[in-house]
Amino acid sequence: MNSIIGGYNPVTKATAEAQEICDKIRPSVQAQVNTVFSEFTAVEHRSQVVAGTNWQIKVHVGGQNYVHITVFEALGCNGGELTLSGVESDMKKDSPL
Repeated sequence: MNSIIGGYNPVTKATAEAQEICDKIRPSVQAQVNTVFSEFTAVEHRSQVVAGTNWQIKVHVGGQNYVHITVFEALGCNGGELTLSGVESDMKKDSPL
């Protein structure tokens, strides 16, 4: 499947880079949903290149529970900062990203 110019790339199995983003943004996600997760493992992701990168990541948070997070990663020349843009909780393994 090809990506659409300006759109998100197809959903793929999570990479080490996606997990690294999850590890860094976890405190912000937990604060937003007021929950401490026993697990926080990236399962799959997709990205969109803009003036930086938008990431959508499905994260396993324990048991049969998942969250979908959206994170903006600024360009390196702009500091490379990660910003949590959104969290969808109460997701399941088969919930589409």
